[in-house]
Amino acid sequence: LEYSDLTNKEEKIRKIYKEETGKEPPEFKIYTSEEMGIGKTSGMDGAAIHFYDKGQKINQVYYIFRGTEPSKDFGDVIYDALGIGAGKKDNQLRDASIMYDKVEKKIKTQNKNNDIKLVRYGDGHSLGSSLIVSIGLIKKTFTNIRGLNDAPVNIKQIVRNDTSFRTYLSRTEGRIDKIPEKK
Repeated sequence: LEYSDLTNKEEKIRKIYKEETGKEPPEFKIYTSEEMGIGKTSGMDGAAIHFYDKGQKINQVYYIFRGTEPSKDFGDVIYDALGIGAGKKDNQLRDASIMYDKVEKKIKTQNKNNDIKLVRYGDGHSLGSSLIVSIGLIKKTFTNIRGLNDAPVNIKQIVRNDTSFRTYLSRTEGRIDKIPEKK
């Protein structure tokens, strides 16, 4: 759905859920980067779908990030080269992280007295896979992450955006900028 028109997205999610599970979906809320005003400048495009049913003890959120869309303005293609390839940009990764944080805050606010553990899943394609795997490595909260035709994770981006990993590398390897590329 990230690649198609998201009009009637609730209906489409219900249909997919029913086709896959044979059941009606529990209550759910869809958060899109576009509706949240995230990713306009960077080109990051994602959604999160939160399923919740206290009676069935369902509390799951699925983060989904879209891959490269060259038809927009070549912003994704530039990010592929300078972000994923060279590790010099991380604006889409930062926007994905901002989206994650905002969705988590909204879910926590909506389910204040919730005793059902929130389970997180991530999905992405190409550039979107790189983003969701990177977010998974940085946030360390996902139960499962799936990628299709993954673009690689750039370690330079992870070092800049994950202070605990940066500290670990500094302690074990010394100066980060002096670590040989192969290592």
